[in-house]
Amino acid sequence: MAKHLPIVRLRKIWYVISIILVGGSIALVAIRGIPLGIDFVGGTLQKISFEGERPQPDALAESINGLVGEATVQPTGEREALLRYRTVEQATRQSVIDTLTEQYGTIEEESFETIGPTIGKELRQKAVWAVLLVVAAIIAYLTYVFRKVSKPIQSWKYGVLAIVTLLHDVTVVLGFYAVMNLFFEVELNSLFVIAMLTTLGYSVHDTIVVFDRTRSNVLELGPEQFDKAVDLATNQTIGRSVNTSLTTIVPLAALLLFGGDTLFNFVAALLAGVVVGTYSSLFISSPLLVTWHRFNERRNK
Repeated sequence: MAKHLPIVRLRKIWYVISIILVGGSIALVAIRGIPLGIDFVGGTLQKISFEGERPQPDALAESINGLVGEATVQPTGEREALLRYRTVEQATRQSVIDTLTEQYGTIEEESFETIGPTIGKELRQKAVWAVLLVVAAIIAYLTYVFRKVSKPIQSWKYGVLAIVTLLHDVTVVLGFYAVMNLFFEVELNSLFVIAMLTTLGYSVHDTIVVFDRTRSNVLELGPEQFDKAVDLATNQTIGRSVNTSLTTIVPLAALLLFGGDTLFNFVAALLAGVVVGTYSSLFISSPLLVTWHRFNERRNK
């Protein structure tokens, strides 16, 4: 028989760990900050083509980073590449062409355009609306699904706690990105938004699985044994959650090691999101159910 872990009984330990992670993340982001990429604040898009074989994206970025700051290179076609970097003067634009020509031979500039801050503002608004829609959909879904389990915790509270768990995950991943910024000078861009939305989906999936087991156990054991039902549900799903996470973490770790600089920031954010999402669904969301239940009991007495 598998060993039963007293996850709910040790909930204060998990709360302390999360308070440290969340508090440290908020402090680090507030003090250090994370610079926004050109997707949000505007910048330059420069498409070039090579006469010969196109160099690797990492090599191209390294060649011009000293001129334009952190550049992103996206291969297009067979011999073309799309360069993204901050807004620059005409002289810097020509320096980029001269530097790449000197290192890689004849190149041709096919297009050059500047992304204004209006587009950056539009992206920020869409990102906010996307997150708000996810939050609203989660609360509505859980309220409906758990409508038959209204005691001792009302169904809408499952949705609220799922959102609390998501906020926990997003904050910790932001803090992780702030730490990365200390060492790698990363920027927030549209890929980071994708990573955060993926983290939201992954985290709420695990949380709903635990809550669903809790619902089944409450119906079987009765609302009087709510603490036992929650603890049993967490233990019943911990093996599945860990195994599922490992099958995701292994390929992400491989991409992190061998995927190159182009994917590094995106994969790192995804990896952090998967780890913290698995932790929170098991050690935060379920214990919070018990804490809220006991708070209601004390208030009623």
